[in-house]
Amino acid sequence: MRGALAIASLAALAASSVRAQSPAPPPPEPASRAAIAQGLFGEDEPEPGDEDVAAGRVEPPRPAPTPGAGDASDARVRSSFAAAEAFQGPLEGGWTLTGPGAPTYLLRFADHAGLLEGVWSDPRRSAASRDSGPVEVVARTAKRLTLRFTPDDGATVALELHRSRRDAWTGRMRRGGRAFAVRLLRTSA
Repeated sequence: MRGALAIASLAALAASSVRAQSPAPPPPEPASRAAIAQGLFGEDEPEPGDEDVAAGRVEPPRPAPTPGAGDASDARVRSSFAAAEAFQGPLEGGWTLTGPGAPTYLLRFADHAGLLEGVWSDPRRSAASRDSGPVEVVARTAKRLTLRFTPDDGATVALELHRSRRDAWTGRMRRGGRAFAVRLLRTSA
């Protein structure tokens, strides 16, 4: 009998320790207001006036601008513009080639990272004729510039220019066996 009593007390002790180790699950928390606002498929429940917006009878409300957001955007635009200008070389933009007795030509250069590309145009010509074309850069240093292009009459124009100031170059133009004193002046950026 003692043995049976010992076994029964051990079984009761084991059962109480098992109950003590597994606590009862907590009661469910009440649903939050945000969870209640979500519909069956996770969408927001319609608000008063949403039907008018969906039907196109009124414009949807626009969010209020964040204070200072325009300033940050303006600063980014200014910064991007400054970075782009930093890559431009000194010849970037539009130029006019003139001289006494010399024909006038308009030149436009793209000057990026030391690579110079250009086009010429003849403002005296009609749009029907070949009044523009590429400029060949023969040589270029900080103070000297040698260019060449060929208008539709076949007489090659060769320019030997020296930098005279920031936005001006002076030198000689050879065209069809004739030489002219010329100036190349910046006309646009």
